[in-house]
Amino acid sequence: MNIDFKNSKLRKCCNERATDIKEWGQPIAVKVFQRLSELRVAANLSEISYLPPPRCHRVDGVRKDCWAVDTIHPQRLLFKINQNPVPKLEDGGIDLKNVTDIKIWEVEDYHGKQK
Repeated sequence: MNIDFKNSKLRKCCNERATDIKEWGQPIAVKVFQRLSELRVAANLSEISYLPPPRCHRVDGVRKDCWAVDTIHPQRLLFKINQNPVPKLEDGGIDLKNVTDIKIWEVEDYHGKQK
């Protein structure tokens, strides 16, 4: 998949080992790197399991335009589909087999921010 980043600070944190450890701590940094590696080698979003360990899932509430994969509980790697238009199925759902571009949005615990 093609991966972009919300901003240059996040790009740096996600691509430089020392920077991500400083930002998130070693356990989360290791998982972020692992999840990014999985996303990079996937041809599309349907190849990322919705079951653990990555548990790719759509986020509800105030972050309803985001998707997430697990890192270290409760932190998640959040991303958005970076395609216009977003690939859709006939029933209006997201066509995960045609999602090939994402933008990394945050690494955070979004729980409690849901409404």
